[in-house]
Order: sequence, then C-alpha cells, then structure tokens
Amino acid sequence: MFPPSCGKEADSQNFMKCLMKMHAKDNKGVLFYETICSFREQRHTFIEAVPLPFEEFQDAPAYFRVRSTIWLS
Repeated sequence: MFPPSCGKEADSQNFMKCLMKMHAKDNKGVLFYETICSFREQRHTFIEAVPLPFEEFQDAPAYFRVRSTIWLS
C-alpha cells in the first residue's frame, strides 16, 4: 500500500493532466505554478493553472526560472 501522500500527489497530477487535455482541444497550453505558504507552523500549497494560447505557452519557459528553497526548521 502507498503512503497517503503518494495518493494525493497522484490525484493532483491526474487533475493537471485532465486540465491540459481539456485546454489542448482549444489549442491552449496550461502553465502551472506553485506557491507554498506557512500559517502558524502549517504549510499549505496552492497550485495555480493558467491557460495560455499555444504560441505564448511555448515561450513561457523563457520568462520563468526554477527556484529551490530549503526549509529550515
């Protein structure tokens, strides 16, 4: 049996895939970005989905860079 976190992650990825397929029918790509906030020692993750026309979606990586943050307790 998988740990509970694996199931939630798989559900999120499946939902993201469904959004991509839905918008692909309209010739759009979906840009996902994640925000992590900490409220009183509890971390919350927000995943935003932004549909873009496919021409703009192809240029999107030029505007973003991946940042890693190490959380210190």
